[in-house]
Amino acid sequence: MKKLLLAFVACASFVCAQNLRASDAPVYHEALIKSIGKNAVSVSGDLDPATLKTKKYLFVYYSAHWCPPCRKFTPKLVEFYNKNHANGDFDLIFVSSDKGQREMNDYMKGEKMPWIGLKLDSKPARALKKLRRGTGIPCLILIDETGKVISQSYDENNKYTGPYTALRAYEKIKKDK
Repeated sequence: MKKLLLAFVACASFVCAQNLRASDAPVYHEALIKSIGKNAVSVSGDLDPATLKTKKYLFVYYSAHWCPPCRKFTPKLVEFYNKNHANGDFDLIFVSSDKGQREMNDYMKGEKMPWIGLKLDSKPARALKKLRRGTGIPCLILIDETGKVISQSYDENNKYTGPYTALRAYEKIKKDK
């Protein structure tokens, strides 16, 4: 757990989070927004990473166009996002395992991913890849406003449990409120 938190902090090391803190915005969101900078990619081209600072939870989605299980899960994640995002307290960032930027962009466009992706091999993408326990995809991680990993596609023993694990954790949080 400590390694995961340190990896996320590494992503935010480009800025001093304490100086960026808005009155009620989570510190890690502010640092992440700054580190994303010009590394954001979106299908519509009009997404602003600054909207992340208003969200309590963040999903990080690891996937690739060449991965059959990813191609099966991604439409379900798009559906979940479209159904829950407008009234939800979460956002999502895509970290691709594609071989080239064009493949990633085509994948995002073809699957109509409505969220921000990070350019391949950018510093924020490399740092966020350190958050996950295993290396398989699809992988979905749920992070709270403190930077704590709440759930991910791997358990404590590095056993793959799948991307639905994080979705179920979020739904449980919402149900318990």
